[in-house]
Order: sequence, then structure tokens, then C-alpha cells
Amino acid sequence: LEDIRLQGIPVLDALSELERRQHLIAYLPSVIRLNGSAILQKEREDAERAFIRFFLSEDERPKRFYELEAIHGKLDPLVDVDLSPKKTAQVFVHFCEEQSTLTVNLQQSVQELKATLSDKFGLRPAKMRLFYIDQDMKEFCGPDELRYNNRKLYSYQIRDGDEFLIDSK
Repeated sequence: LEDIRLQGIPVLDALSELERRQHLIAYLPSVIRLNGSAILQKEREDAERAFIRFFLSEDERPKRFYELEAIHGKLDPLVDVDLSPKKTAQVFVHFCEEQSTLTVNLQQSVQELKATLSDKFGLRPAKMRLFYIDQDMKEFCGPDELRYNNRKLYSYQIRDGDEFLIDSK
């Protein structure tokens, strides 16, 4: 059996389309075409590894699990990594002799940050010059003036521990 078309298998309904394909590929080692698509060696290896990881936390494992484990060895579960961008940052704000810690929303614009700082320090946004100091680049370059009021803060790659310097015009 090398070429097979399979659909509507109730036991696989709980799985996503990708998991369904991976399980079928892993279970059927001699199949080279599944539902009209060729199975490349890389896809087979990925499917077999995904199959092993799927059953790692299960008490009852199919015989095929042990066969694949003999081929690929014992695998660790994949780490769940969150790569979504940060929404806020803890920063230091300096104005004259005053220093304050502030949590800023990185989705807001420079203009919105100036309005927030205006309320906190009593300096109108029109009379304010705002500088950003990147902690990692502090030694190599000076403060960067935030001149574009519509630019979003996340575009400056602001992180926890960075600083803002307020200067009056």
C-alpha cells in the first residue's frame, strides 16, 4: 500500500488537519502518497517526531510509538515559546531633578505619552522635548529625540529599564 486517500475518520476528528496528516503518515510507514500529495522524507520525519511527542504524556501508547522511538530516540516535549511583542514596559523618566518610574503602553503614540507625562510633571506637550535612552546603546550613542508625535512607542524597541528624559523648550 503506497498511495491512499483517507477522509472522514471519526477517531481523528479531534485533531487539527495538520495533526491528522502527521498521525496518518506516522502510522503508515509504507505510504508515499496521502490524499493525492507526495510525502517527502522531511515531512515523514517531522510527522513521526510529532507523533512521538503527541503520545509522550499519554498513559496508553500505540505499538507504533515504540517503533518510532527506536528510530528517533527519546524526544523531549517541545518548549512553548511566546514570541508576541510586549505591550508595556517599565521605564524611568527624568525631568529636572525629579526621577519617576512609569509603566508605558507601547501601543500608544509619542503624542499620547507626552500627554501622560504632561499630567504627571505639569509641562505642556507643546513645551516638551522628549528623549529616549536605550539602556543597551547608552554607551555608544546619546539620547534619541522623539520628534514624530504619531510614531508608536513599540517602533523604538523600548524595553524594561530604558529611560526617557524630558526637557523644556
